Amino acid sequence: DTVSTILAGRAIEAFFAIDAVATIDAVLARCAVHPLFAIDAILAVEKMVDLRLTGVNIRVSNSSWAGGDSAALEDAFRLAEGAGILNICAAGNSGLDTDMVVSAPASFALDGIVSVLASDQNDGRAWFSNFGLTSTDLLAPGVAIWSSVLNGGYAEFNGTSMAAPHVTG
Repeated sequence: DTVSTILAGRAIEAFFAIDAVATIDAVLARCAVHPLFAIDAILAVEKMVDLRLTGVNIRVSNSSWAGGDSAALEDAFRLAEGAGILNICAAGNSGLDTDMVVSAPASFALDGIVSVLASDQNDGRAWFSNFGLTSTDLLAPGVAIWSSVLNGGYAEFNGTSMAAPHVTG
């Protein structure tokens, strides 16, 4: 099975399509510090859809980033939804009600987006996690999550970007 994931890091934004034989097709890589520019995200999502339409079995995407709200970005995610790609999105880490304030792409009102909040060690919403009665969907572990870091090793992180990959699988 193919998994497509958008990886957000502190120093590099990268989009990879990974296929069943473990080859990696680097679709878009941009050295940048947050925020991710909307055009980069639009191009990455459109490329993911193009791959899907040419036979690559991309079914799920992880978007562990927020920002770049625009009608064109929402259109790109609508295109992905139409191609049968489910997008798992980090809700954001500003403690905001995303029913009132957009945190793109997680709060786009699309059936093809699952917006993931971060839960704490008590299975409650983490204090920093964005939330919304209609704009968010579920909680996943997002506090004290161990992750690999650049140049080797591991570190502990908090955030909805740590929670969304748990849902993506």
